[in-house]
Amino acid sequence: MEKVGIVDEPVLEREKNFHSVIKNEDERSALISSVDSLGISTHAYALAHFIKSTQTPMTIGVQGEWGSGKTSLLNTIYQILGSNQKYRQIWINSWEHSLLSSPEESLLKITNEIIAEMLSADISKERKERVTSYAKRIFSGALRVSANVALGSAGDRLADGVLNTGERTISIKELRNELAGLTEEIMERDTNPFDKVIIYIDDLDRIEPKNAVQLLELLKNIFSIPGCVFVLAIDYQVVVKGLEHKFGRRTAENEWEFRAFFDKIIQLPFMMPLGQYDIGSYVNSLLENIGFVKKDLLDSDDLHEIVSQSIGGNPRSLKRLANSLSLIHIFSSVKNEVNSQEKIKSTLDEKSQKLLLFTLICIQIAYPEIYDRLVNDPDFENWDDEWAFGITNQKEEEDSKFSRQFEIATKTEDFDEEWEKALYRVCFIAPRYRVQVVPISRLLSKIKDEILADQEKNGPALANILSQTAVTSINSSDESQAIKKISGRKTGEFGVEINGHVFSEKSLSVLFRQVLEYLVDNNLLNSIQIPWGESKSRIILTNDPNPIHPNGRAYFVPIEYKGYTLEAHYSRDKGLAIMKKLCNDIGVSFKLNN
Repeated sequence: MEKVGIVDEPVLEREKNFHSVIKNEDERSALISSVDSLGISTHAYALAHFIKSTQTPMTIGVQGEWGSGKTSLLNTIYQILGSNQKYRQIWINSWEHSLLSSPEESLLKITNEIIAEMLSADISKERKERVTSYAKRIFSGALRVSANVALGSAGDRLADGVLNTGERTISIKELRNELAGLTEEIMERDTNPFDKVIIYIDDLDRIEPKNAVQLLELLKNIFSIPGCVFVLAIDYQVVVKGLEHKFGRRTAENEWEFRAFFDKIIQLPFMMPLGQYDIGSYVNSLLENIGFVKKDLLDSDDLHEIVSQSIGGNPRSLKRLANSLSLIHIFSSVKNEVNSQEKIKSTLDEKSQKLLLFTLICIQIAYPEIYDRLVNDPDFENWDDEWAFGITNQKEEEDSKFSRQFEIATKTEDFDEEWEKALYRVCFIAPRYRVQVVPISRLLSKIKDEILADQEKNGPALANILSQTAVTSINSSDESQAIKKISGRKTGEFGVEINGHVFSEKSLSVLFRQVLEYLVDNNLLNSIQIPWGESKSRIILTNDPNPIHPNGRAYFVPIEYKGYTLEAHYSRDKGLAIMKKLCNDIGVSFKLNN
């Protein structure tokens, strides 16, 4: 059976027993290449060379946000160094040790595992018994203390360097000296020809920040010994959060205290090179692996552009994207097999279909509210002020900064079309989307001008592909999925019947003009008080020669006829509701003719 889905685990760890080095050079090289689709092998080899050559003790901090590929980089280094039998390598997953354990227990379990791994080497029985005795007395004492004191105190006391176990005071220094002797013996014995002990600690950013900081302090105190190299996968922001109980919230004034702690622990900081990742090639390889596309069907530059404008280059986010596409691909295949007679023929070629589906899933993940707007109204080229006002209720106009920013934006090519201006209004009222409105506009423009460039009408093609994406939408419901089938907002001709007279138009403003002319010419407005429809922010109908809303703003879409001015700045549904109320107040019949 063909493999589908991308597991959020490094390839090396999944496909091989991670703690055993792959002996076959070609096989190991192939596996290293398989995790190098991001283009980070150069960094892995450089770090491996540094580890080989560095003096000890040394601690390397591999920094990066959650999901940025730190584990994959550590795995690659592990395999590179594993080709040389001169290194004793130990792998610790800190998150696994934190499960179902108190913070103190987690700290001690991790430390104990490192010592146990070191003791598993061929060493003298006498030293093994002495190290085991020291460690056991310290750790058992720490656990007894932790059962009776506040959370974290045992770890703090260990990190301070001494703990009274009830027998005699055992210092961290004594244990460290024994471990230094242990390391030296491991490296010098003929049966253990190791030059260094390399300890990898992964997933520190998945445990409680304060506990992660305690672990760093403990490791620094116990294992700062010649012959040892620590490689830590850590996010600096986790360290900051873990130190807030000591230094308070980070500010410009106390930033140096956080940095000083980090520098005390880490001798070589390495930042994951997210900006240098070959995102296009990496995404293409993911899509090929799940069977979504054939090799070289999609252009890597296109994929990089779309990802950069949406979910960004975090590898974990990209894996989620690939899994969503994998499910959609399977779902569509099964649906076509079951309903072979009802298979819908797309007007798009395979490349355009795949690229459009990829773009829409990126929008779904990065901008779910914009995705929902597309679901409800796929023909986004017809988005206009009427559409926008139905969503915003003109809240953007109440912001003093809007007019100036809108004016500046509409002078750029990103917002010079009516649908782009409407998009700007909708995004402006949501702070998250306000700052992302440019990449959102460019994504939709790419769909319109490139992916669907050969389509006479974009709406149907877009609606067809959107109908496949509901299964991976977090916000999707039965109702929203049904909306796709009717293509959302009504954009065709609509009309009303007033006193038996029928008015029909595609534009609400034109319909408003026809109705106003009829009401004025037949003296029907004489039965209501003018101005009419007055609120704190606007007046719907007035006979003032200089019409202006109570908030001081001019009419947005003024419909003028024989001294009357009607505000038509509404969505279709809101506009028809206002028209109905006006007719009811006048005392004439009103009926919708949709």
